[in-house]
Amino acid sequence: MDAYEKKIGAVLQRMRCCIDRKSFTFLDPFTNKERDKNLDFLQTYNIDTKVRLAILKSLTTKNFSEEQYDRAKEDPPYEKSLYVFGKKRVLEQRADGKKKNVLIYIKIQFFALVDDCDATLAISFHEAENDMQFMF
Repeated sequence: MDAYEKKIGAVLQRMRCCIDRKSFTFLDPFTNKERDKNLDFLQTYNIDTKVRLAILKSLTTKNFSEEQYDRAKEDPPYEKSLYVFGKKRVLEQRADGKKKNVLIYIKIQFFALVDDCDATLAISFHEAENDMQFMF
């Protein structure tokens, strides 16, 4: 395992800690229209918050696709990097109950809370629009 893979392993561990501390949130697809893909995904498949969190906790470095830089925002103070992962999962479609193997595109970013505790935001959680390349 090289140094960068160790860094991504630490990112995943940090995300899991945020989930366990309940310092994790999904970008609300109902109020953020820039994220229509997230809403479409939730409406297409029988997937709730519990399932989404289980998927996130199951991510490994093998699911890592890329790190995107210079995306810092001020309120709350986000870190500059976004981390993109992909995960295949069999999901049930709401309309007909049929099962489908879906590649899920997941993008997360860390930010600081008022008490200097970090938290995680899932910006994207939807079906991948294209094939994904994985780093490890």
